[in-house]
Amino acid sequence: MSRRSAAAVLAIAGLLEACTPLDDSTASGGPPLPSPASSFVIPEPRLSPAPFTEEDLERVALAGGDTPVGTDFAQEYSVDQAIEEFASDDEELTALRGDGFVLGHVSLFVPDGQLEPDAPPVVAGEVFVQGIAGLFETPEGADDSWRRYVANLRRFQLRGEIRIDAEGLGDTAEGLRGRADGEAVTVYAWRTANLVLVVSGSGTIAPRDVRALAALTQARADRAR
Repeated sequence: MSRRSAAAVLAIAGLLEACTPLDDSTASGGPPLPSPASSFVIPEPRLSPAPFTEEDLERVALAGGDTPVGTDFAQEYSVDQAIEEFASDDEELTALRGDGFVLGHVSLFVPDGQLEPDAPPVVAGEVFVQGIAGLFETPEGADDSWRRYVANLRRFQLRGEIRIDAEGLGDTAEGLRGRADGEAVTVYAWRTANLVLVVSGSGTIAPRDVRALAALTQARADRAR
C-alpha cells in the first residue's frame, strides 16, 4: 500500500435411516447395535465471510456526510484510484501488483475555506483528515500491503511516534501518534479481510475524533460483509 496512503457450505446428503432393525443379539437381551446415523460425526462447517468487492468501497469510504467540524469535504480529491495513481513510486507500484491490488479510494477533508480560489495560506494547527481504502484480491495480499504501509509510516513519515490503542478495528490494526512536518498526526491503519483501511488526522483534531471516524469506517465494512 502506498506510503501516503471465501464461504464454504457443507451439504450432508443421503443420511442413513435413524432406526436399525434388531438382530438376534438384541432380541436375546444383548446391547443394541448402534445406528449408522447416530455414530456419524458431522464436521463443523468452516465458514468465512465473503471478500469485499469494488462495489463495497463506496459504502465503506468516508464521504461528505462525515465531514469533521472545522473542515470541508474535498470532493474533487476524493475519488477512486487505479493502481498507477495509488502507488507513490515505481517500487510501490511493483509491490502493489504483487499484493494483488484491485482498486483504491481516497477521501480528503481540508480546513474550512481552503477550497475557495482566494483561500488564505494554511496556518499551523489547521485540521486535515484523510481516509484511504485499498481493495486486494486476497486477505493475504492486503495483509502484506498493510504491514508495509505501517512500516513506512514509522520509518519515513512519523517522528517520535507512539502506539495508541486500535483494538476493535478489523482483523489486525495499528494506531500511531506522532509528528510530521511539524504537525501532530494521528493514524489508524488496519486490515479487514481483503480490505486495507486508513484514517488519519493532523493539526488540532483530537485523537478520539480520528478514532471515531475509524470506528465509523469499520462499522460500514462490517455491514458490507
